[in-house]
Order: sequence, then C-alpha cells, then structure tokens
Amino acid sequence: MDRFRSRGFEPTLAQRLVLPIWLGLSVTTFCANAACEPGDPRLVVDRMMNLDVAGTDAQLQWLEQRDPQHPLLEFLRAMAILNRAYTTERIDRAVEERALVPLRQAVDAAQRRLNQGDDDPQVRLALGLSQAFVASIYFAHEKSLKAYRFGRAGRETLEALVAEHPEMEDAYLGLGLYNYYLGSIDSKGMRFGAKLMGMTGDRDLGIYYLEQAVQNAPTVAPVAARVLLMEVDLPDSEMCRYRDLAEQMHQRYYSNRIFDLIAKIIPLECRLAEGDGLPISPDAGLVLNPGCNEDQAAY
Repeated sequence: MDRFRSRGFEPTLAQRLVLPIWLGLSVTTFCANAACEPGDPRLVVDRMMNLDVAGTDAQLQWLEQRDPQHPLLEFLRAMAILNRAYTTERIDRAVEERALVPLRQAVDAAQRRLNQGDDDPQVRLALGLSQAFVASIYFAHEKSLKAYRFGRAGRETLEALVAEHPEMEDAYLGLGLYNYYLGSIDSKGMRFGAKLMGMTGDRDLGIYYLEQAVQNAPTVAPVAARVLLMEVDLPDSEMCRYRDLAEQMHQRYYSNRIFDLIAKIIPLECRLAEGDGLPISPDAGLVLNPGCNEDQAAY
C-alpha cells in the first residue's frame, strides 16, 4: 500500500495565487444540506467507494434519466470503470489502463461542449478532472509524454476554473493529482522531460490540495480520501496522520474490504513505528465531506 503525508504544509504566497480564498466557504457544487436525490453525482461516487457495481450502474441510470446532458455524466461513467481497479489492497494496473478509453472519451465530450459555447462551470470541471485522471494513469504506466500533455491541460483547466468559480471545490482533487504526481517523479529522465516542457509539480502542495478536497469537495471527497490512503507514498509513521480518516472511510463504506484493511493496518503500523522510537505524526483531523448525505454510515 502506498503512503503519504503533509508535514503541516502551508502554501507559499506564490502558490496562493492559484488558490482562491475559499477555505471556510460553505458554498458547494451540488445539493449540500439537503437529502440526496436518486442519481445525484455524490450517490454515484458513494456506490463506487462501496464497490457496489450494480448500485453504481443504477445511480448512473438515474442521473441520465434525470439529466441526459449532465456535465459530469461521462466522467462518472469512466470513473465507474476505473473504480474496478480498486478491488484489492493493490491497484490492478491492467484494469486501470483499460479505463483510459472512457476517460479520454469524457475529455472529448467535455471539450466538444466547450467548443460549442457551453459555459457551465461543471463542464470545465468534468474536462479538468478527466484530464487529470488520464494524466495520473499515464504517469503510473510511465508514459511520460502523454502524461505531461494531459497533466498540463488539466492543470490549466482547473486553475482557471477555481480562479473564476472558487465554489467549485471538487477541482482540488485534480489539482492535487497533478501536483503530487509531477512532484514525485523519481526518474531523472522524466524530471528533465517535464522541465523541458515547462511543467513543475509540488508534492506537498498536491497533498495539501487532496486534504482540502477530502474536507470540502461535495462530490469527489471520497475519491480524494482513497488517493491519500492508497496512492500517496509516505513512511508508516507518517500515515498515523490519517488514522482517523481511514476509520471514517471504513465506517462509511463498510462493504469495501480495502478500507476495512487500511483501518486495521494504519494503527498497527503506528504502534510498530512508535515501538521503534520513530516520531509519530499527529492525526490531521480531516473530516470527510458528506456532500448531500449527512448519514455517515448509509452505505
């Protein structure tokens, strides 16, 4: 299982230029402080997190019936396919790579709408998130040129979006993916290639964005939590920072044995690290955004 940590990170003044002052905002993209309706995008994500394939498909059908032109529909369909890569404690990279086709189709669908003059900010959100996930998969499979191209496009899309619409807090998932993966490149060749293309990432900033997405993104908060718990690489002693988050994910998505396993492993690793005399990171105090579902154990 991969690891991650934030080290009490605070963005620099320059980095804040791409972070609109949104901390503490109560505005959300979808139906916050109201019960979820069938087909609400957050319900689709919740069914995904619980590895409920039939429930995910049903919620996607509800969403399509309610709004056949919903900006996030194609992105969520692609994510439902990608979600099948998370069926064990390890990510199935073959399944992950197969998700590239629907994700790229989601990119194309959103781009067509923008080219046709659709100014709905959710269309831009769908485009940026789709681009970010395409890039993250290419990074995982060491296809650097494609990763750079989609990563840069996704960053530009989402930075422009949050600059104009700071309430679109789901965008911070995509910005977190971009900065984390670009900032975590180990290969000298890939780092050199990224530099030639004018692309830089900040690993800690990426983790910061992901943490904020966990707390503030009304639709994709659980996806950000999964990235933190499964994809971000940190020493065991520093994973103690996310002990409570792991338990929240286990309690909310109790049919997902991955979160059950993570919630058991992290406390054990913390005790072992403490026994070895290593400094243990205090809990980050993250609270998973419930979106339109206030019941934390509804799934």
